Amino acid sequence: MVRRSADGHSFNCVLREKREAVIQRHSLKIGSNPTRSNNSITPITTTRDTVMIAFDTETTGLFLRNGSTTFSIGVYDGSRFRHSTVEIVPTTRMRIREFDRQSIRKVFDSADLLVAHNAQFDIRALCEAGIYDWEEPASPAFWERIVDTQHLAHLASSTDAMSLDSLTSKYLGKGYPEDDAHIKVV
Repeated sequence: MVRRSADGHSFNCVLREKREAVIQRHSLKIGSNPTRSNNSITPITTTRDTVMIAFDTETTGLFLRNGSTTFSIGVYDGSRFRHSTVEIVPTTRMRIREFDRQSIRKVFDSADLLVAHNAQFDIRALCEAGIYDWEEPASPAFWERIVDTQHLAHLASSTDAMSLDSLTSKYLGKGYPEDDAHIKVV
């Protein structure tokens, strides 16, 4: 049985159209979908000089508007990894000091594309940390430079597990181990 959207298109067709829209919007060239037999992926390349950074955040919980706190922000620009981690009070899970918001924001503003796994959550974490105002992600234009690897993984294979650990094991041949230093902070 083929699942269909409300307008009668198959979901595979809709996902293919979304994938093509993402590729076109970011001027990306992507080879064929990864094959299951060799778990290889075709690298994403850009058609112009594009500054792309990958980022991740660590938080004390999932509810960032209701008490959870962002305590670590990591950024990788293709050549070096930078991170900012602040201590938190164990009993309140509040930051002891704030992030250097201006310097972190400058890094994010310098990029053409921001890459994250489950980007919606990480953007909320950046808002909670004061890097972005809460209103900024409400603009559709804000999301035009965001690439969510969780969405891309779903477009490549909608039946596979989408966790970062599962994807790195499948495509890179190694897991994504928990960072003991971050676990100690929480």
